[in-house]
Amino acid sequence: MINSDTLYASVGKIIINLQSLELMLRLFLEETVGPKDRSTQLDRLSVGDRVPETPITNYDTLRKIIKKVNNQLLILGKNEKIDETLVHLRDSIAHGRAMSRDPNGIPRLIKFKNAKIGGLVEVDTSVDLTPQWLSSQVKRVYKEILKIVRISKELGLPCFPT
Repeated sequence: MINSDTLYASVGKIIINLQSLELMLRLFLEETVGPKDRSTQLDRLSVGDRVPETPITNYDTLRKIIKKVNNQLLILGKNEKIDETLVHLRDSIAHGRAMSRDPNGIPRLIKFKNAKIGGLVEVDTSVDLTPQWLSSQVKRVYKEILKIVRISKELGLPCFPT
């Protein structure tokens, strides 16, 4: 049995960590490949505002951002990479279906692949949202946040001051 408040809080932590990681990766790209735009203040934007296209504001997917960051890390002589499998986690949470036959039971997260084979759709994700699994995913994403912050500081990037 899992407390629904704990479940919601854990899923929320994963989502917020994924969003934080994406922003940090975008900041890293803006600092290392540009273009740099110091004029856009994200916290002051309103619907309809227009801003320059930069790594912060473009429409790149998380997969594309991670690939760009990993390429840039290689160029900068860093042997570390951002975990590309986090895209699967994000996609599973964003596009999956969570259900439980027992209102007090542990929900199962199911995600299906897009492609049909002979009228059948393949299961891509099937995982029980146990407290242990949820906690491990929160830690997994947070580890990547700490990694990009540490590397950015080692490189002296102003996006993450020491």
